[in-house]
Amino acid sequence: MVCLLATSCCWGQTDRPRKRTIRALTAIDVSAGAEKIKYRASLPWMISQVLVYSGQKADYVDFCAISGWSAEFHYQFDKLWVSYLAVEGLPSGRCFSRGVQNYGKQLSVFAWPQADAEAQRLLGARAAWEFIVTNIAADRPVLTDYIDGGVFYAYDETLRDPEVSFSTNGPGAGPLTRSRFNELFQTELHGLAVITDGTAAPSPKALLLGTLANTLMKAYETEAEGAPAGIAAMQKLGADLVGDERDWAQKPDWLCWPLGNQTETRLCTAVYLRRNATLLGEGVRPHLLAAADHYEAAFKAWQRRWDASYLRGGKPDDRTDAERLVDPGRREAIAGCVYEALGHELLALSEVQQALMAAQISQIEQDEPVG
Repeated sequence: MVCLLATSCCWGQTDRPRKRTIRALTAIDVSAGAEKIKYRASLPWMISQVLVYSGQKADYVDFCAISGWSAEFHYQFDKLWVSYLAVEGLPSGRCFSRGVQNYGKQLSVFAWPQADAEAQRLLGARAAWEFIVTNIAADRPVLTDYIDGGVFYAYDETLRDPEVSFSTNGPGAGPLTRSRFNELFQTELHGLAVITDGTAAPSPKALLLGTLANTLMKAYETEAEGAPAGIAAMQKLGADLVGDERDWAQKPDWLCWPLGNQTETRLCTAVYLRRNATLLGEGVRPHLLAAADHYEAAFKAWQRRWDASYLRGGKPDDRTDAERLVDPGRREAIAGCVYEALGHELLALSEVQQALMAAQISQIEQDEPVG
């Protein structure tokens, strides 16, 4: 492995400090309303922190709902990696871009150079380093999909082996040494992006209406990147669990923590709807509150899915993931939780649709001339 930063003297820049830390960033708390969520997705968490750092009022709950992340559902992770930012065409990347735009900002994504040879790959890694360090020097944290999502917030080029520091709400948090950066960024093209100014954010009412419409759209999309999506994917997961066609010994990762941090965001939708229940008028309010109740019930069902996966007779099941999923009884217990969550989500979506209809009727009534 060639070390791009073997000596710090090669990387000193006259137009930036050789050491910089954005200290205030990692102290920002965006947990309001999400205290019950165990499996929080790191990338939307860090996007929320960066939005707050840029002057926006944001937290994990609101961002997950406004972006549509808490309305998505995917489980075939070998076809679709749900937290990937580098490829903007993937559903999660589209969600996060939409969410940032709704705060009057935009995601500016680092474009990896085409690499057909090792020398080009090394130049790409160096360009990635420059993107990270130049933005941090300009007081812009750098978001990444590395370790399933987080942010680079500091660098130090005064060291013989220069270093960047990385923060995440997920596994693997802590500083990264330059040697680790070499190892990963020369072999894998991780996504990098910064949040910059965009167009004006929508009004609160327009934002809520757009979020409700997007929730319906996300729920009823049937496929994304060749994998089932939304309600159709929940139905397919339940059928796969109780059927005999799927070789679960080869697919235990399809029920791992990425599914957890996706499904537990149903609570984010519930909290967001309750926070904004009165915004569109009294005719809309009961539908939003009813939808919130169903989304919270779906969240609780998904949490029970973890007990169904990892407990046997109320005690931890020490078998491997694959061994547990080969057990038909264990899969049936998991499927029961999936179908329970699916039922609540369908009821929630019905209330969301009625809320949009009530909002439209209210707007028509307001627009009518007074006789």
